[in-house]
Amino acid sequence: MAPIPDDLFARVAALAAQRGQSPADVIAAATEASIAAHMPSAVAEDVPGYDPALDPLARFAGTYTATDPDVTLRHDAYLAEDSAQAHAGEK
Repeated sequence: MAPIPDDLFARVAALAAQRGQSPADVIAAATEASIAAHMPSAVAEDVPGYDPALDPLARFAGTYTATDPDVTLRHDAYLAEDSAQAHAGEK
């Protein structure tokens, strides 16, 4: 495996600290997102035993593009944050 340049690792480490994750988690999530974006066939359909006809969310697969590489891991946190911002002025 090729080493990560120091300047790139520093940015990864800063992002990881900001998100409360390890640099390895950030790298893994970014790699997963990049592969998914460039290899759309490498999704749930390739999982043994997966039947999209039985998955009520299958029709949404590939419909949206994530803007954050960890959205699949932290989707609940992002939804909660959006909801809190939308209702910030309510009592």
